[in-house]
Amino acid sequence: MPSYKDLKVGDKIIISSINKEELDYHTSQGNDRKYYDDGGATTLEVIRQLIDTKHIVTIYDIDEYGYPWFMYEYKTDNNEVQEHTMAVMHDDTWHLSEA
Repeated sequence: MPSYKDLKVGDKIIISSINKEELDYHTSQGNDRKYYDDGGATTLEVIRQLIDTKHIVTIYDIDEYGYPWFMYEYKTDNNEVQEHTMAVMHDDTWHLSEA
């Protein structure tokens, strides 16, 4: 399995799972619900939608710590679109897209 450290700007990936440590962290923080009080989707909800839809995302930046970042437009239950940016921080949660 490739490492997230090998991803480059322009690479296309599919998020395929939630890292257990990340899941445990968000659950312990009370962020395992679908939306925050302000209506914004929680990180876990965005990841769940990415997994369910097998949406292809494109790496647009590598930060100073070497983490690749992508943007995703999350669609809420009432069809509102929210833009989310996320970093790839684990090797076991994604795979390269063949598209």
